[in-house]
Amino acid sequence: MSERTCECYTRSVRQLVEFYDQTPDKISEIQLQDYFLHRKNKNNWSAATLRICYSGIKFFFVNVLKRDWHTLSMVHAKREKRLPSVLSVDEIRLLLDSVTTPQNKAYLTTVYSCGLRLNEALHLQVKDIDAARMSIDVHRGIHYIVPGGAFSKKEGLWHSSRQDYFLPEKALAKIYKAKFLHQMKKAGLLKRIPYEARKIDWKVNCQPIGTGFESVKYLAPYVFKVAISNARIVKVEDRIVSFRYKKVKSNRWCTCQLSAMEFIRRFLQHVLPTGFMKVRYYGFLHPSSSGNLETIKISIEASTGANAVAIQVTISKYIPSCPDCGGQLEYLYSVLPYMIPPRESG
Repeated sequence: MSERTCECYTRSVRQLVEFYDQTPDKISEIQLQDYFLHRKNKNNWSAATLRICYSGIKFFFVNVLKRDWHTLSMVHAKREKRLPSVLSVDEIRLLLDSVTTPQNKAYLTTVYSCGLRLNEALHLQVKDIDAARMSIDVHRGIHYIVPGGAFSKKEGLWHSSRQDYFLPEKALAKIYKAKFLHQMKKAGLLKRIPYEARKIDWKVNCQPIGTGFESVKYLAPYVFKVAISNARIVKVEDRIVSFRYKKVKSNRWCTCQLSAMEFIRRFLQHVLPTGFMKVRYYGFLHPSSSGNLETIKISIEASTGANAVAIQVTISKYIPSCPDCGGQLEYLYSVLPYMIPPRESG
């Protein structure tokens, strides 16, 4: 238990003692029920405050006084489910109308209407907008898979995170607002943003996604496969490349035609620059971490009750074969286009 948690639990028990002016061992179960109802209905404590109060008193009565009361097993504070707060339509219109330069206004309107992330918006270029297909090619950003908890070396225990929590939205909103205004100041556009819009509290929509299975499913092909397989390329004719693709949440195949140079440009977006790695490990998975993975695995199983089983992956060696007879081929050498002698005329 952390030092901060100990302070909160101690304060909860002290408030109970001061309320009844009795030692905890003389407080009955009925008094405990009345105390909880008083804090909730009379004092109007928030769900977060009540949750700390319940946890601290329950920990003391169960582990110290050894009380086996039904109230202690049933009491809990429901978490408040609030709709994400966003800027209103009038506030968005106020921001966009304050931009007088047509190019900047078109850029900000595009970023907002398409819901682009900050990093995607900063790298958006005109060539990424395909007017014919009514689409924007966005292929920038870093994806993180974050473990749902943390391992304490001091206690040797795994502390799981809440299922409905990812990041502190209020702190994230302040950081996003500061970074956005900083970029506007660097671009010389800060004075064009109304003072009222800069002073109000900004909101971000940050929601948990569960176990992260869908994220792993999305990222896995990028780790073990190339950007596009040869089977999806329909034809290459007159410097036009035709290939098949599927839209998001659709099983229907569509065909897209791009110029050879545009196809190569999009393909090279999947090629990492020099010095970059496709996958980087951090925390207890980092190679230089002093934590023992087997110990962490055992602590996760003890804390969550889940059985952590390592997935065995078998990669078979590719053996080329003849498309006509099926016989095994042996690699001898490669013939590049510039090595083929020109045909003799006539």
